[in-house]
Amino acid sequence: MIRLVFAAILAFTTHGFGQMAEPNPLNAPPAVPTVTFTLNWKLGDPSWYSVAIRSTGTASYRSEPGQMPGGLPSDPYMVEFTASEETRTKVFELAEQADYFQGDFDYKKGRIAHTGDKTLLYQDGSKRFQTTFNWSQNQAIQRLADYFQGISITMEFGRKLDHLYRFEKLGLDRDLKRMEELKRSNQLPEVQALEPILKKIANDRSVVNVARQRALRLMGQSDGPARSVVNGR
Repeated sequence: MIRLVFAAILAFTTHGFGQMAEPNPLNAPPAVPTVTFTLNWKLGDPSWYSVAIRSTGTASYRSEPGQMPGGLPSDPYMVEFTASEETRTKVFELAEQADYFQGDFDYKKGRIAHTGDKTLLYQDGSKRFQTTFNWSQNQAIQRLADYFQGISITMEFGRKLDHLYRFEKLGLDRDLKRMEELKRSNQLPEVQALEPILKKIANDRSVVNVARQRALRLMGQSDGPARSVVNGR
């Protein structure tokens, strides 16, 4: 009887360890085609960031800022968003033109200012191709790098707006004005990802009127008075 109980316990324990040993599904290769851009540059701010665009439209941005004043590190930042159809089309068409990053695309024929180690990664199930470069002569590779860097600029504006909204509302107008300028020159991709913080600003009567107007225009909501209603408020 004791042997039977011991055998049952052993079987249960072994089964439990087997379950624990299974790989974390979050680390599994993506089930849909995914293009990821990563930049690592200790002189940059952020000093590291990554943008992942999936063919389904789901996307994510993560960054590690540089050192804050006083040498203190600031907090990591993450945004989950839905990429626009324009972005999805552009990213995957350029990835195809670059043979899904199979090869060495780093420029080595002369000295080029170092602006960070950039990596483009294509994943589709078991397929995984990547290339790392500083600057590339390949137009598709460089256009992708420039576009992803533009997405990073957009997302970092979101981080700053959130900080200003909580601690320094009078500083919002300066950054919103700059965002409008970049958007007019098509240098602010995926601004729709910032809609939650832009809505907060637009609906908050304690924010100066001109800043609320800019927030509405960035969302494409209105050119009218800042008292315009957003989402029924």
